[in-house]
Amino acid sequence: MRTQIIHVPAKSDNQKENALFCMIMPAGLLAMADLLKKTGNSVQVVHAGMETALQPKNGIENILESFEPDIIAISMHWHHQMAAVRDVINKAKKISSGSRIILGGMTASFFYREIMHEWNNVDFVIRGDGELPLLALAKALDGSGDFSGVPNFSYRKDGQTRHNGLTYQADDAMLNRLDFSNLALMRRPNTYGGLYGGAIGRSNSKMEPEDTRKSEKDGYFYLCCGRGCSAGCAWCAGSTVSHMRMHGRRKPIFRHASRIADDIQKAASHGYHRFYICFDPPGQSSPYMDMMRTLRDRNLSVSLIFEAYGQPPDDEFVLEFSKTFRKEHSAITLSPDTSDEKLRQFYKGKAAMTNSSIEKTLARCAKHGIKTELYFALLPGQNFTGLKKSHEWAKSLSEKYGCSLVFMPVEMEPGAPWHLNPSKYDVKPLCVSFNDFLERSAARDFSHPPKDPGYLFSGFERQIDYILSEGLAARDYVTS
Repeated sequence: MRTQIIHVPAKSDNQKENALFCMIMPAGLLAMADLLKKTGNSVQVVHAGMETALQPKNGIENILESFEPDIIAISMHWHHQMAAVRDVINKAKKISSGSRIILGGMTASFFYREIMHEWNNVDFVIRGDGELPLLALAKALDGSGDFSGVPNFSYRKDGQTRHNGLTYQADDAMLNRLDFSNLALMRRPNTYGGLYGGAIGRSNSKMEPEDTRKSEKDGYFYLCCGRGCSAGCAWCAGSTVSHMRMHGRRKPIFRHASRIADDIQKAASHGYHRFYICFDPPGQSSPYMDMMRTLRDRNLSVSLIFEAYGQPPDDEFVLEFSKTFRKEHSAITLSPDTSDEKLRQFYKGKAAMTNSSIEKTLARCAKHGIKTELYFALLPGQNFTGLKKSHEWAKSLSEKYGCSLVFMPVEMEPGAPWHLNPSKYDVKPLCVSFNDFLERSAARDFSHPPKDPGYLFSGFERQIDYILSEGLAARDYVTS
């Protein structure tokens, strides 16, 4: 079977510029493509955002026509993508009427019933982990056409929608079998990269995006180190509660240190030397210490940004980090979200980091010459006075330890704990249903921070105006 796997970023058009958002491709797409390839299928991974940025006139139509896929697998991981994904689906069905269209990703997994009911051009939805379901689909289409044995799968038969059981979750053996770095399967393997180069270390950190027309060496390659989450952040659709609901996964699992190092080495052979990890803080069960030692044993000289959103890294981790990665373009980022420890604990759980642990980590990093960055949120439970207190505390840390600062609104995400149980967190969501999120994604101007976070938030406008005037907001889109 010929399968085309497509990542579609969110898009907005205005008089000043065309903005592309959600340019980071889910790490699992390359792994699914590699598994298909190794089992005899023809496969191509397309980053539609890179295509638009590099050749604006070379639309999805030409890409589909040149490959002639039997299966078009589209990722709808983030809710911001919904309207753009819908548009690509409708175009694809007109151009490749014989192709079967399948959606996957966290947002698709949450809204799978609505998608199958309302989007007739979508033939299938995969919920949760997608490697074996996509492979089973390819085999079914190439054989009997019986989809009843495809796990995590939604389809139509005899005018009825069928939903197979959520019976497949990748275990550590499967994750260690998969190749998350087979860039040769991409349509443009040397142009993919993250957006955050060159920003770490500035005191106001406006996070200017990478110019997508530069070489691949200027972008970050996002690493898959495992799946699941150990944290229960109220606003996150990737929290423990959300993973259980959408994936059936009860606890996080890690890949082996050597397999992560393999991905770094393989991506480096393609010219990538900057990497990004956003998967759980370091701990006794994590592979990160062994991974760093393995990289040194292999004499791999690369940069890394490591996000710690639970407990901050300890002394040993910081020391190993300083010995392993290039100082330039490397950083450890922490997410205090607020200076109010009680409020932080309410939204993130009892395991949330403390102010003293944050400062100790910043001091460790400064001692070893490691750049640091702090992320703060605009939270419903924090009024304007609380925001200013957070900013004053953040500025004092920046002056003392040289860390850069980013303040951003936390948006409503489908399947996040406070979306599932808003009364517990005292929020009144404006985005509840599938169509609420779809309409919001279609109306958003992604060239600016959102005018509303998707829920009622007294005083939000004053807070967003403040962080914009202070130059604290992130800018994580690119222009085409």
